[in-house]
Amino acid sequence: MYCQDCGMKLSENDRFCGACGAERSVQTSPPATPTGGGTHGVSDESGQQSIPPTPQPTELPAAPPVQPTAQPTPPGAPVGQPAAPPTKSPGRPWTIGAFACAGIAVFAVPILFGSVGAILGWQGKKRGDNLGQGALWAAIAGGVLGFIVNLMLIT
Repeated sequence: MYCQDCGMKLSENDRFCGACGAERSVQTSPPATPTGGGTHGVSDESGQQSIPPTPQPTELPAAPPVQPTAQPTPPGAPVGQPAAPPTKSPGRPWTIGAFACAGIAVFAVPILFGSVGAILGWQGKKRGDNLGQGALWAAIAGGVLGFIVNLMLIT
């Protein structure tokens, strides 16, 4: 089969022409192409040549408008409202310091680092960090564990 608009050979499964994009119409032989020396137009009754009409390209259907993608709504947020970007907690540096002190308290000067870690964890919790209370308890546990480890090493 051949494209009726441009003459490109089409396979049985093609719905559109790969060269010009026209929708396939059934035609079993290639369209006649002028081969020099002949007339290129069609003669009317008066003997004048008329130019055959140029096939107009088929118009494609208009694409539907693109809708912006909606971001998922986080749990507890009002439905239909866009999700707010995550914000950094102002208490996070305090909490990180508390966890660091808790780790150091296990191995060195547990009274000092355990106490400082507990204060930093309390400040992190007070400033709104959700890990602040965990850091507070980690610092206390690090201080107690460090004290026990030091007692075992001394004796």
